[in-house]
Amino acid sequence: MGAEVTFKVGDRVRCVDAGPNGFLRKGEVYVVTYCERADDEYSSIKVAGSEQGYFITRFELAEPEVAPQPSIVHRPNHYARFEIEPIEFIMRNKLEFWQGNVVKYVMRYDAKDGIQDLRKAARYIEMQIKKLEGNTEFAK
Repeated sequence: MGAEVTFKVGDRVRCVDAGPNGFLRKGEVYVVTYCERADDEYSSIKVAGSEQGYFITRFELAEPEVAPQPSIVHRPNHYARFEIEPIEFIMRNKLEFWQGNVVKYVMRYDAKDGIQDLRKAARYIEMQIKKLEGNTEFAK
């Protein structure tokens, strides 16, 4: 074992060639549970989920797994928890602008801006009440 170890335990590695063992699949990614350098091109490793022992084959370091980032446009976290997003509910029911905003702010308040969102919803409701009462300056 004169050469330096290429990989370390916990590394995600991609199988470059399957070798003679038949267990590993070319292109698949495995997690290293044991590793020792066999020569310049091959490493003897044991991978997670394997009871087959050690494999002498070629591996390359796999790209780190990146968790998908939530979209701030399509189904953001504060709406993704609902079966349908507020915009879908608003559009399906042909709500007026003020009604849509009330729905939006009320549905997201506990996952986004808290009391501020409830105040926004209340403002739209107050403006509509003033409008219905005949106040021409309902937006103030």
